[in-house]
Amino acid sequence: MKLPLGLRQALERGSCVLFLGAGIGGHYTRPDGTPAPDGTKLSEDLIAHFKLGITATDLPRVSQYAEVKNSRGALDAFVRSALDKLEPDEHVQWLTTFRWRSVFTTNYDMGLERAYKLNANPPQKPVPIAVTADMRYTDRLTCVVYLAGAWSSGIYS
Repeated sequence: MKLPLGLRQALERGSCVLFLGAGIGGHYTRPDGTPAPDGTKLSEDLIAHFKLGITATDLPRVSQYAEVKNSRGALDAFVRSALDKLEPDEHVQWLTTFRWRSVFTTNYDMGLERAYKLNANPPQKPVPIAVTADMRYTDRLTCVVYLAGAWSSGIYS
């Protein structure tokens, strides 16, 4: 891929911020080779798993209903297992070859962290921060703060 000169220079300096939204999920697969679930698929899976007997509307509503009918712990466990062990494709792995100023994501999965583990010589180690209490000093030369939209603070344990 040919990058514009200014962007290439900013990447080389490590002064770019990476923001990953929901679209990055299209670059992950489950261990069985099926695509990572999107919001609609996760809603359908929640309805089936918890036998909710409702029509999928949107993920926040289905999640709230599953929590009310069961428990937050059961909901967290299901979502954690649905997003566990996702494998990133070569495009996501390519992102780990750059030094980032920081990384922000709205995602609940561990796909980017997996990509860093697959990189034999990553320029930085990701330091996940899901809640303010996790904030700590990091050296930008060796680490990148990875601010994640974690489902719960326990998702990184």
